[in-house]
Amino acid sequence: IGISHTVVHSLSSPFLMQQRHFVSLILLAVANVSCALKHTFVTKKDARIFIGPIGVPFGFLENGTYELTVSEFKLHIPQPHSSGRSLSKEIDKGHGVVAEDIKGLHPGFLLKRFKTETEFARNTDRILESPDVCGFRDFLSDFDDVGNKIVKDDVIDDPTVAIGPGVIDGGASGIFLSMKNIDEMWNANTPTLQHHFIAEEAGYYFLFYQICLEDNFDKDKFLFRRIASSFQLDFKNKNLDMLGNISYLTAGEMPLPHMFLYFSVSYALMLGMWVRSLHTNDTHPNSKPTVYAIHHIMSAVVALKVLSIFFESVRYHYIRLNGHAELWSFFYYGITFLKGIFLFTTILLIGSGWSYFKPYLTSKERKIIFFVFFLQIIDNIAMVVLNSETMGDKFYKDW
Repeated sequence: IGISHTVVHSLSSPFLMQQRHFVSLILLAVANVSCALKHTFVTKKDARIFIGPIGVPFGFLENGTYELTVSEFKLHIPQPHSSGRSLSKEIDKGHGVVAEDIKGLHPGFLLKRFKTETEFARNTDRILESPDVCGFRDFLSDFDDVGNKIVKDDVIDDPTVAIGPGVIDGGASGIFLSMKNIDEMWNANTPTLQHHFIAEEAGYYFLFYQICLEDNFDKDKFLFRRIASSFQLDFKNKNLDMLGNISYLTAGEMPLPHMFLYFSVSYALMLGMWVRSLHTNDTHPNSKPTVYAIHHIMSAVVALKVLSIFFESVRYHYIRLNGHAELWSFFYYGITFLKGIFLFTTILLIGSGWSYFKPYLTSKERKIIFFVFFLQIIDNIAMVVLNSETMGDKFYKDW
């Protein structure tokens, strides 16, 4: 009876009242941020000459499809003036950019296959260390000085090869979309590419954007000039599963819906065994086992674990079908937050001897629980942001 009274008193304490307010805040943040797997990337006046990876790296299987649409593309190039002022404000409004302004520059997007994320990171470091290194240098020879393709699409007779203005399909070497031609690729036009992967091209692909300096050009023209880019990308990554159905999951994630469902059922069975052991004594059938309040809290931890894995299974299932799962992401992140709080609190209560040896918590133990609670909030907010924002975003990089 004393233990039960202490538990009720603890729940009504100001400390746990603060916890309730924090729970409300974190659930509100989850509702606002967990907006599913995004398929749109937007950047405005971004001064980075290399942006990547854009979006989550994706594993394509045979018969997979990649679609990319670029809209509102613009370069902001500061123009020198005799008075020492810069005409960048006029350029930022989209006026005054002509072919001569970007002569020597070649902006573009490349979807390229890498074996691992480490290999892509090494490639990124090599590009950032030297502006002369261009990630799509091998494709530039297919364009003339103003960005027109030398090889025409009408000589290509292969439905699996991506064609279109500014598009060079190198298969496993990469699919390149040039933004050099101002008249053909900017303003009202929406450059688009679509590629169907064959068996030899299956692999792990990364999309990146870069402004390259062309060969045989005076690079001092752009020395110390802050060139910024603005554009919006809409992309779709699709695979086909074993039954021929469309899946928006990357190759490595396609088994996850069924795997997480199996784990949730397994944990549910173990929870049933644990609850049964709290109510039956196999050694002495005529007597009940000794059960403390901490045992019920441990049951709650396992129950939250079952729910979190189940909602993760449902979340991946709807991402597989639709490419997004806003509602199920809300449930998943909310339950995951509660599970983390209960888990760390339970470990601390067991270590302090609460419920076994003493029916109360000291002031120091309450402060430790509060501190762990605060760290769990930060951890869950970061997890929600990183899973909802698009890789390559400045906001994503900051987190």
